[in-house]
Amino acid sequence: MRLCSLAVADFRNISSINIEPSQHFNLLYGLNGQGKTNILEAIYLLGSPRSFRTSRLPELVKHGERLAQIHGEVASAGIENLIRLIVEPVGRKVEIDGKAVHKASELHGKINAVVFSPDDTGMVRTGPESRRRYLDRAVYMGDIGYLQCWHSYQRILKQRNHLLKNADKTGLDIWSEKLAEAGAGVIERRLRFVAVLDEKLQKYYTTISGNIETSRLSYHPEGVESSKKETIQNELL
Repeated sequence: MRLCSLAVADFRNISSINIEPSQHFNLLYGLNGQGKTNILEAIYLLGSPRSFRTSRLPELVKHGERLAQIHGEVASAGIENLIRLIVEPVGRKVEIDGKAVHKASELHGKINAVVFSPDDTGMVRTGPESRRRYLDRAVYMGDIGYLQCWHSYQRILKQRNHLLKNADKTGLDIWSEKLAEAGAGVIERRLRFVAVLDEKLQKYYTTISGNIETSRLSYHPEGVESSKKETIQNELL
């Protein structure tokens, strides 16, 4: 999997750039504020439903311009695709080889990007929301079914909260059961991902430390002790 070419126009502080990255290793360097992170963000958006920096689309469009464009030619498993992304303050459009993309899952596997930026160190100091958000992005990249599972949970949560806000308990038990079922699916997939990551972390960290130190990575959602979906569902209920 590789990015063969990248063209960006009117994206953040970038007026226009065209890049043909090396198939091996690429390094971006320059003074602060020149747009290095913006280039990385543009690449990330070719394969992700949202930016790793903001959820506000107007911030992505260069000041004074109507829209931003990102074009990327990607190759994976011997197949080449042209991904075109148009960002406007009110929405965005994505095309793969000229055909409109309506679901984020259609981008899955075209280009997988792993991002770690200075802002991510805040996960240690801030609340659990930022850690969950980072974990969700990571799980989605390796599990195409996770996005649908996550959206299902959010949809049910919104409906249940609407009932509570209006003091309407009609069908509340049913929505609570559905929420626990969807939540169990989200947690189970997160636990599975962290377990795989932990195994790799232990292997490589032991090598780096020369067998002197060990390291562990674990995920502990509040009130949940099990790793099996059915038991998690009962615990959430």
